[in-house]
Amino acid sequence: MTPDQFVAKLKAMVALRERLPRIIGEDARSFFLDNYRKGGFEDTNFVPWVKRKVKRRYLTNPDNLKVAGEGKFSKLTLSAAGKNDKGRALLVRSGRLRRSIQIMSSGPGYVVIGTDVPYASFHNDGVEGRLPQRKFLGESTALNRLVEKRVIEEAMKVLL
Repeated sequence: MTPDQFVAKLKAMVALRERLPRIIGEDARSFFLDNYRKGGFEDTNFVPWVKRKVKRRYLTNPDNLKVAGEGKFSKLTLSAAGKNDKGRALLVRSGRLRRSIQIMSSGPGYVVIGTDVPYASFHNDGVEGRLPQRKFLGESTALNRLVEKRVIEEAMKVLL
């Protein structure tokens, strides 16, 4: 390798350091959106989101049939909050939360993926006794492996 080739590779590595956060940011955004579509979060393993609550409602037996449970039968129904949500994906009513996942900032050596939707943290972190955690953003071992792979891949493109 000539000195000029060495300098060219060095400049390419410096340029990569500037570009890499955006590249990794897009990979991370895609990772989080994939998790969102799958309905869970992948860290060391995939953890599906808690399903919508279903409450048991007791209705009077209209035919007076003998059914265990004091002449009543039970029917599972969605809770009042989820009554019109049957068949709809979790965390999707308008799609605003999913669309808001974006690169918030980036620079040499860092990238921040997040959302500006005010209620995002309630879903991501949960609210004790009121709302189950349905994590869609955060630290992930699986994502860290993808990032390592991408950094090596991009560095090899420059060096070879």
